[in-house]
Amino acid sequence: MGGRFCVVTGGPGAGTTSLITEIARCGFHTIPESGRAIIREELLSGRDALPWAKPMICAERMLERDLCAYGAAQMYRPSGIGSGEAADLNVSAGVRMASF
Repeated sequence: MGGRFCVVTGGPGAGTTSLITEIARCGFHTIPESGRAIIREELLSGRDALPWAKPMICAERMLERDLCAYGAAQMYRPSGIGSGEAADLNVSAGVRMASF
């Protein structure tokens, strides 16, 4: 089932979360950003797979979660928003940051 996907990306404070919240409010299927969820889970559990502590482990967890979300999203067919098919690209940015 090849649907159409739109990747929303931007730095902190750029309004990406607000945009995605509004898109969801309009009835489109959205996928939560995995990085925020992983940071929240790691902080609550006292673990340290955080982008500033263990960036490669954090990036691996983001990739794993995003691939699962992408697979689950295959059952949805967004109605005309965005173009092309893409998985979440935030992981690649995390890997690049970890290499510095």
